Amino acid sequence: MDVTAVTGILQLLVLTAAVGGIFFTFGSKEEILNDAIEEISDLKSISSDLVKAQVLSQAKDGEHGRMLEDILRRLAKLEDSR
Repeated sequence: MDVTAVTGILQLLVLTAAVGGIFFTFGSKEEILNDAIEEISDLKSISSDLVKAQVLSQAKDGEHGRMLEDILRRLAKLEDSR
């Protein structure tokens, strides 16, 4: 074999390896992006659930406050009637 044939084959191998590396890099970046999108979606769901829980907690606190005020009012009414 002469030197030009060997050089041509080596250039082809290097070019093939470079193209394969590029596709591998794009594939791994795509996988990383898909994982990040999935994790962000999970975080969005979790934060939504936390907001719902906080709103329900505030509503329950308000309801308990009204109930306590009603009990205090009724107790005061009983004490006043004595």
